[in-house]
Amino acid sequence: MRFRFLAAPADRSEPEPDSVRLRNALLRSTALHAGIVVALLVGAWWLGRVPDDPPVFTLVAVPDQSAPADAAADSAPDFLTAMRQRQRAEERRAQREIAQDRRREERARAAAEAAAAAEQRAAAQAPPRVVAPAPPRSTTSPAADSSALDAYFSSLFARLRENHEAPDGLSDQLSAEVRFTLGADGSVSGVRIVRGSGNAAFDQSVLDAFSRLRMPPRPDRKTDEVRLTFRIREL
Repeated sequence: MRFRFLAAPADRSEPEPDSVRLRNALLRSTALHAGIVVALLVGAWWLGRVPDDPPVFTLVAVPDQSAPADAAADSAPDFLTAMRQRQRAEERRAQREIAQDRRREERARAAAEAAAAAEQRAAAQAPPRVVAPAPPRSTTSPAADSSALDAYFSSLFARLRENHEAPDGLSDQLSAEVRFTLGADGSVSGVRIVRGSGNAAFDQSVLDAFSRLRMPPRPDRKTDEVRLTFRIREL
């Protein structure tokens, strides 16, 4: 068998056309594969003809190396796409966390500003402290005046307990700190809760008890601010 088409051209002064090179490559590939097929057929025939003899040679199938390369080439864009998607997801998550932190800071700043404004309004609305004129010199002893004032405040606390109507189902651990102005004439004004109990119903019941409070004039004839802790356990 002669393959004249495989011989190199005698005259190399002119380059071969692309169609000629392509045809020669196809013919070489066809001849190679045909030779492999013929070798495989001959080997199979020989093995079938002499089954008891050990094989002289072993046919090893050579895997097509182009398939893994093609698979790797096909999987490379998918891997890059997944990496880009993961990176974009991480960037979006980081942006969301930054936005949430910014919103929390803004809410905290707004709450602090609102609290400061409320304190300023409360300070502006608080009645000025009235200092009553000194009463005429009493003939009673200081101990007697102190005892009378203690009895007066004990009566005030007792009336608060009577006026208070605690809502049902409250814990006996609740307490609220209240500030108010007690005038020389026994009037109560400027009642406000400076430290709440955490239960709005209980705090409102404390304010309602003060709104119903009526007291006689103070024995010391003074006007000042009073702070007391209103505990539900003591009521």
